Formats: sequence, structure tokens, C-alpha cells
Amino acid sequence: MSEFIQQLPALIGVVIGALGSYVAVVRGDRVRFQRERAARWEERKLTVYGEYARTLKKADA
Repeated sequence: MSEFIQQLPALIGVVIGALGSYVAVVRGDRVRFQRERAARWEERKLTVYGEYARTLKKADA
């Protein structure tokens, strides 16, 4: 029992470290996903604006 008590601080440190790593990875993935989603949205917007401009040019011609 006393050996367990001696190793308890190390075990708590490992658990805290693992949780911290997990939180960092999840947060990083979320930020990356949001950035990629914004980039896809910008691409779609540019495509639609381009199609709209081409349609206006065809209508004027």
C-alpha cells in the first residue's frame, strides 16, 4: 500500500498530462476544421461570383 501511495503523484501527473494532450489535440483539430471550412466557403463564394459575372456579361452581349 505504501508503494502505491509513493507512486500516486507520478500517476496523477501522467493522467493530467494525458488529459492535457487530448485537449490540445481536440482543440487543434477543431481550429483546423474551422479554417478549412472557411477556405471552402471562400472558394464557393468566388465560384458563384464568377458565374454571376459571366452571366451578366452574356446578358449584356
